[in-house]
Amino acid sequence: MLNFTGLLRLTRVRIPAVVIVLGFTSGWVFSASIARAELPDSTYKKLREEAPELLYLRVDRVTVTENGEDIIRYSIEATVQKVDRSKANYVAGNRVTFQSYYVRPEAWNRGFVGPKSPPQLYPGWTGWIFLDQARDGKGLGPAAYGRSFHY
Repeated sequence: MLNFTGLLRLTRVRIPAVVIVLGFTSGWVFSASIARAELPDSTYKKLREEAPELLYLRVDRVTVTENGEDIIRYSIEATVQKVDRSKANYVAGNRVTFQSYYVRPEAWNRGFVGPKSPPQLYPGWTGWIFLDQARDGKGLGPAAYGRSFHY
């Protein structure tokens, strides 16, 4: 099977695109599918390994900072419960604020392309998160997009 989706190696770029996948079977089948530009597992693994912060957090407050048609952006305030590693020297009991986002399911249906979306966080959520400098350079954010969260 000839597959052109491997040509999309997007890291931090969101480009609406439809990738045509040509499948050659015994009947010369032609099909089209929408590509989500999911990153290779090795990319997510590298981003998690390089993340300076790996914290087990309890989310205390979620504030919507942008409510777009495709993406909701949040500012999240959380309390550190456990620390695996921390370049910023976080310890249990510290408060941390970070930015995150959520891609609405309808956006994917319309052809939105990008890496795995983080989960929609809410007060009371607990789990491990890999944090790094936010993509916009303002504070902390998920180090490996949607694969930054383990709960």
